[in-house]
Amino acid sequence: MPDMLNPSFWVELYEDSDKIIMTSDEIRQFNERNFKALPFLFDFKVLPRMVEGEEVLKWINGLSTVPASARYDESGNRYQQKDYDKLKENLNKGKIAESMNVAYGFTVKRTQMRTWPSFKKSFPDAASRRIDYFTETAVYAAELFRFITSAPTDTGILPGFITTGDGYLRGTLPCVLRKNWKNT
Repeated sequence: MPDMLNPSFWVELYEDSDKIIMTSDEIRQFNERNFKALPFLFDFKVLPRMVEGEEVLKWINGLSTVPASARYDESGNRYQQKDYDKLKENLNKGKIAESMNVAYGFTVKRTQMRTWPSFKKSFPDAASRRIDYFTETAVYAAELFRFITSAPTDTGILPGFITTGDGYLRGTLPCVLRKNWKNT
């Protein structure tokens, strides 16, 4: 079983492991088709360095919404409106400028993208701890992301975007940052 964690295990299973499956040009064309066909994917090489504040606000309002069904915290207490009001306060919507800086980076450690800029958890019932409903998705090591640099929340969590989803990333997340990926 431990051999399965080694790439050579899988390469040796495939007879034609040295065969070229797609050329560089075919890969580029494949990626272009996917970016056009799948609206949730975006190409980091063509994204702007600035984003309008209205767009950031629209993104935040679409992501951080109070759920229609009951949710429970880590102690099994039902979330009340006052709890959601505290979460809403931390969105820092008043600090959103007309135009905001965008930075790019890639993670060096697995982390989560969150629905709210908070480490609080949310569960579907008082006893369940299997799925945290405030977790949007996982972000894996070496995954590219972009985030709004001028909109940190009071918890140090940044609004972030990866190719497959949106959410809040931990601001202290170990990552490598670049202002521009276009020439790499």
